[in-house]
Amino acid sequence: MFLEQEQDATVWLAALALFAGQHEPYLAPLLALGASHASAEVRKQSLEWFITHPNPAYGDLLTNSLLDDHVAVIHAALRALAALPELPNPRAIEELLAARDPAIRLAAAYALAAHGISPGYAALLRLAYHEEPLIRRQVALTLGELGDIRSIQELIRLLDDRPEVQLAGLAALKMLLGQDISQDPNIQARAGISPRPAGVTGNASLTCAEQCRCWKTWHQQHQARSARQAEVR
Repeated sequence: MFLEQEQDATVWLAALALFAGQHEPYLAPLLALGASHASAEVRKQSLEWFITHPNPAYGDLLTNSLLDDHVAVIHAALRALAALPELPNPRAIEELLAARDPAIRLAAAYALAAHGISPGYAALLRLAYHEEPLIRRQVALTLGELGDIRSIQELIRLLDDRPEVQLAGLAALKMLLGQDISQDPNIQARAGISPRPAGVTGNASLTCAEQCRCWKTWHQQHQARSARQAEVR
């Protein structure tokens, strides 16, 4: 293919835009070549192709990309590694849990946690206390994406955060449980939320604060129920 000898980043980026939605396996070697291009943007977009087209044969390539000088390239490599069925070198990712950039720490934590490697999940919980609201918001969404039921406690805590973090926490809780607890009339009543006028349904009828109250009420009930069950045992 003509790109094998092409050095112009503009040409590469135009080709990558065409490749983005294509799933043909024959493209993998070409995208691997792009991952070593002189342009950081070409390297990033080439690696991003492997996020939606995971291929264990290129695990070493993705791992080597963790040494890149550009944060965006490292971030893309971590996301691609997270998509693999197995991590080729978990240790290389664990080292990034100490990276200066919190976005890199978050991506590394997700890649590890997605494969059941405990330091990754622990790092996510630490990042839930990060000073930057954007990081806390992304942690909430990441916990929801992971689908680990252990995250409920932390997500409930994040409902007392800033509005943008609260919204992410609500979205994550819905992902985890597969339902929106705040729409349960019984939970609404226990949370002290007044009934809405006839014909008003859905989240549009509840403010963010009210949805948070519903989820915290549900969580308190859930904890109390679990405590009673433990006493019975």
